[in-house]
Amino acid sequence: MPWIKSVNTAVTENAWNSLVSVVPNCTPEQARRHALLDPEIAYFFHCREPMAVSNPAWPSPRQLNAGDCAFFTGTPSPGSAPQADGYTKSGLSIAYVNNISAENLLKVLCYVDTDGNAAVDIACIFAANLNAALEVGYKALAPDFAPPAGGAYACANARTFETLNSGAIASLQARGITVLLTFLGNHDAAGWSNFPTSELADNFVDQLVCVVGTYGLDGIDIDDEYSDPPSKPVVPLVTVTSKIKERMPNKILSKALYADHGAFAPVYNKMTLGETLTYGWEMSYFDCDPDSRLRPYTKFMKSTRLALGFEAPSALPVTATVALLKEQQYAGMMVYAFETDANATLLGELVRAWCGHGAWCGPDQGAVGALPG
Repeated sequence: MPWIKSVNTAVTENAWNSLVSVVPNCTPEQARRHALLDPEIAYFFHCREPMAVSNPAWPSPRQLNAGDCAFFTGTPSPGSAPQADGYTKSGLSIAYVNNISAENLLKVLCYVDTDGNAAVDIACIFAANLNAALEVGYKALAPDFAPPAGGAYACANARTFETLNSGAIASLQARGITVLLTFLGNHDAAGWSNFPTSELADNFVDQLVCVVGTYGLDGIDIDDEYSDPPSKPVVPLVTVTSKIKERMPNKILSKALYADHGAFAPVYNKMTLGETLTYGWEMSYFDCDPDSRLRPYTKFMKSTRLALGFEAPSALPVTATVALLKEQQYAGMMVYAFETDANATLLGELVRAWCGHGAWCGPDQGAVGALPG
């Protein structure tokens, strides 16, 4: 969803007490992606020109350069600054592209706000797989880290592999869209919750680190489904996610949530699953009680890290559901199979209900974000 832009705006002096970081040589589009790494970031400003900033607690003013972005938590405290523009977070719109191809992934770029900024915040490539063995038609995504016996391959079929190598990821990121790769079980013994030892989990994490680096991804999305029941005791999912966060602390780790409250109880290295996840989106799409779908997870994660999943035709009334999500301070909305017109239209309805009509313009409305040729 659009970040609310305030021209010629930075922050007041006291706001610097809630500073998270200053990132140099950062465009507003890059800043959108950087801000999503930390759900606590609520606003940022981008310097168009050099400027001096001050805080009562500092011995002297500090100098910021053109291209610097400063990120803050808490309630925005805007202050006049002709050298900068401020941006305030509204909510999150998440699009799963299911029938994956470069063309379908690039459709995310077709939807913008009236200023031409991307209307989708996060695109999930659905999906790569965990496989116990490489099947015909699948390629290992990290071939230098072949798993030992009992481990799992991080792999993809031909369509997903081609999409990862197509350049589409960079095209989305250039417009400020965060791109995650979902990993899903594939009807065999491999699975997110099926690793029998910590060492085998280590190997899979080695593969994921390679995959994220190779394809320039913003992070990994977990869909813990479609794996055979394990035949022996396994390490808890938090073992795997803790290792991912340790190895990739500056990447997003999200999870599709579905009747898996028990996975949040185990502890590994003094951390629970909820403490290792950046975001979670609940995906029992046709259950008509959004509060009962999300509220149980607030025991484990802040509401600002949780989004509600939708699929067309929506079983939920758009206006009333969005009002509930905003009232309860949830992060936003996720839509599955965005490549279909019905689901793209549904996400547009949700975003407009959240932010207003100008927050979502499609290609048939003369939007700036036309499908790249």
